[in-house]
Amino acid sequence: MAEKLVESFKNQLPICIVRPGAILGAHKEPLLGWSNTSSSISQYYHMIFSGAYQTLLINPNGRFAITPVDYAVNTILAAAWRRGTFSDSGLVVYNCVPKSENQVLHRQVINWGYDTVQNQSNAIIRYIFSPGYSTSKFMFRWKNRLFFELCSFLMDPFGQNGKHSLAMQQLKACSIAQTFMPFSLNEWNFITTNMERLELEMNPKDRIIFYTDFGEINWE
Repeated sequence: MAEKLVESFKNQLPICIVRPGAILGAHKEPLLGWSNTSSSISQYYHMIFSGAYQTLLINPNGRFAITPVDYAVNTILAAAWRRGTFSDSGLVVYNCVPKSENQVLHRQVINWGYDTVQNQSNAIIRYIFSPGYSTSKFMFRWKNRLFFELCSFLMDPFGQNGKHSLAMQQLKACSIAQTFMPFSLNEWNFITTNMERLELEMNPKDRIIFYTDFGEINWE
């Protein structure tokens, strides 16, 4: 709906659309991993790798359309420059996502994350094991509810203190997982030719400052 509204003004205003994937923490700027919002995919990963889930609502073999926040910002700035410099016919859409040759699978991200947790975290965190996967929303909620109930019983057998806080954690964990369902359960085939053309039209200095080439990212 938002894109249709923007498109309706294409003959009146110099506009274009930048369409990122799930927003991830920064790749480079202002610093590696930087994120200024709790609604990014980085918050979801933080909960996954801290043991918040027994089962993940994820298709492990699906390709993941993720966009570092600095890549999204750079693309917006570059697209605005191009739209103000050149006269395009029609509405130009920039799919700010990984190229087909540099895409990443969900299970790769999860495996890399848990390898890092096991090798670089403190002794307690190392006991967190990689969870299972499910593409069923019902099974995801059911298995995680059993998991939280068991944790609640072990922490507070008489139900006096821990259940309320664990219930709130479960609610937050399920809410975040469902927010990213469109990305975690589905594969999206984005055409990125406009992104490649945008990069070529920038001069070499601007390409360094406003980097947009997903091919340069080593996801691991």
